[in-house]
Formats: sequence, structure tokens, C-alpha cells
Amino acid sequence: MYMMKKVMFICLALKSGGAERVINILANEFLNRGFDVTILAFRESSDCYGLDERIHLELHSVADLSWFSKRVERIKLIRKVIREKEIDLAIAFSYYLNMSTVLANVGLKCKVIISERNDPAQEDNKFLLKHIRNILYRFADLLVCQTEEAKAYFPSKVQEKAVVILNPLTNTLPEPFKGEREREIVCYARLNVQKNLPMLINAFAMVYQKHSDYRLKIYGDGEEKEKLIQLVNELNLIGVAEILPFSNDIHQDVLKAGMFVLPSNYEGLSNSMLESLALGLPTICTDCPCGGARMIIDDHWNGLLVPVGDTEKLASAINELIENPTLAKIISRNAVEVRKKLDSQKICDEWINAIKKVCNLSKNLETN
Repeated sequence: MYMMKKVMFICLALKSGGAERVINILANEFLNRGFDVTILAFRESSDCYGLDERIHLELHSVADLSWFSKRVERIKLIRKVIREKEIDLAIAFSYYLNMSTVLANVGLKCKVIISERNDPAQEDNKFLLKHIRNILYRFADLLVCQTEEAKAYFPSKVQEKAVVILNPLTNTLPEPFKGEREREIVCYARLNVQKNLPMLINAFAMVYQKHSDYRLKIYGDGEEKEKLIQLVNELNLIGVAEILPFSNDIHQDVLKAGMFVLPSNYEGLSNSMLESLALGLPTICTDCPCGGARMIIDDHWNGLLVPVGDTEKLASAINELIENPTLAKIISRNAVEVRKKLDSQKICDEWINAIKKVCNLSKNLETN
């Protein structure tokens, strides 16, 4: 039997974000494989995604601090917890926390894995931070990217330490719905500029002119909410297009919908896209950087891909699924195959194998 290893996941918050959902799945899987698991988060949260009660939670709010003070305090807290809990391996999720964890670990024996959860090219407008990131990432033991395109973005010295591991699907997803679908177009996502939800609303307005029996439901919370509501009003879509709060039963809420649409400008690897495919929802996504959608969706086989920012092409794709129910059924049937590809135990095996290489764990570590 291998020696117990103490692993700590580091994230901003335990709430309805894609990275947090992945951490939840991995933390529970790691625990079941004999690791002592801690999660360090920097925003208080009562929503812990069904985490096993044996997982140690370190919740430290830094919300009241200035931009600079937040980052300094995070580095200090990460270092403090690593030392006090004698953490063997720290796994950070997100751009700033990756850099903070590398800095916090200076002089310590803890191994560090960092994970890019979005398109790294989006930081190009922050010239100094981009170069600091590329320097600091070299001192991590491993970089986990979600797509090959994201990995290829980094300098060769960083790529040498990088692997691509896709997101796991939660094993609590309901079974795919096989009956007659409701005339609903759905999306659930963070309501921010990245998701380009005005494009979906504008496309739906075009679709509604031909198919007035359809409804649009967007589930989520975020800073763009009021702007989206205002756009619905301006397009006279009150009562047929709704902006609804994110639900803890979101998968049941969308299960019977006619289709799922995600019009993002960029993504890492969208969990809502993966989940919609696994639920058998006919799915339309923008073919956005950094390539996550095209890694999973084979156009017109298990989903539809449309160009970023092209409202007319999106409206056309929605109309195609409405007007070609045979295609919608084929796409739905093929989409659920993603469940095998992204099974949580299979993805956890890939993480364990990567960890074994950087941490020199015993060969007795089980991966099944």
C-alpha cells in the first residue's frame, strides 16, 4: 500500500463555475482512491456541490481587500495552509491562482500542478502579466490544459511540462431524455461578456419570426443580467425569452428541451456544453478558441458548430434543428457517446497517471 498523500485543490470559490464542478468531481474521486483531500477557496460558499464530508474545506474570504492586497493575501494563505497541513501536492485552478501557488511554494517541498481553465490568449492585452505568467509557469511541476490549442499557445519551455486532460462528467447526470422534446431553446452559463449571450437572443428573435411556438430560456447569474433583460425588452420578446436564475436542478430543468445553444466568444472546455451533449440535447456551439468545442463536436454528427459572432449563421443552425427533426434525433443519439469518453473514473485515471510522473508515487497506486 502506498503512503498517504495529502492533496490540496485551490480555487476562487465553491459555487456554480466550471472549474469548481471539475474540482468537485476530482476531489471525491481522489478521496475514494486513498488521498487525503483539502480544498482551499477564497470566497465563502454554502454550496459545496455534494462534496464528501471527509474532504477538508479551507474557506478564506478576501473580498474586502484591494486588488493588490487580495493577491498578496492569497499567496500568504496558500503558503500557510501548505505548511500547516503538510500538503504534498497543490493543484491550482485558474490563471491568477496558478501564479499565486507557484510563488507561495517557493522554498517548500510541495509539488505544484497548475491548470488553465480558459483560453490563455485572452490575457494577451496584459503584456506584463503574460510574461510573468510564462516565467512562473516554468516553475510548476505540471501544467494541465483542456485543449491542444491551449497547450500550443505557451512557450516551448512551458509546453514541455504540459499535458491535455479533458473535463470529467459528473456521475449524477440524469439519463438522456428519449421522448418528444419541448419547443424550448436553452442555455445555462455565467452571464458575462465571454458567453456573448446577446448573440443568442438576437438569433432567437430571427428564429421566432418563423417559429413563434418556440421559447428561449437562459439560466445563469452574472454582471450582464440586466443588459440581457433590457435586450429582451427592446426586441419585444417579453414572455417568450426569459433570463432565469441558475438552478441546482439545472440538468432536470433543461432535460426535455429542444436544444442547447452556447454562443461563446472563447472557452476553455465548457462544462455546460459537455453536460448538454451527455444529456442527449441537440447542441449548437460556436467554434471558438481555444478549440474545446471542435475537440468534442463533429459538426452535423453529434452537434452543430457555427462561427464566432455570426448571428445569422446561429439563427440558421437553430432553424435547421427545428425543421429537420431527423437530424436532431441523430445528433442527440450520437451526442450521448461523450459519457464514455469523459467518464469521471477514466479522467481521474489520467490525472493520477500525470501525478504519478511528477510526484514519483508508488506503483501500487490504484487507477481503476
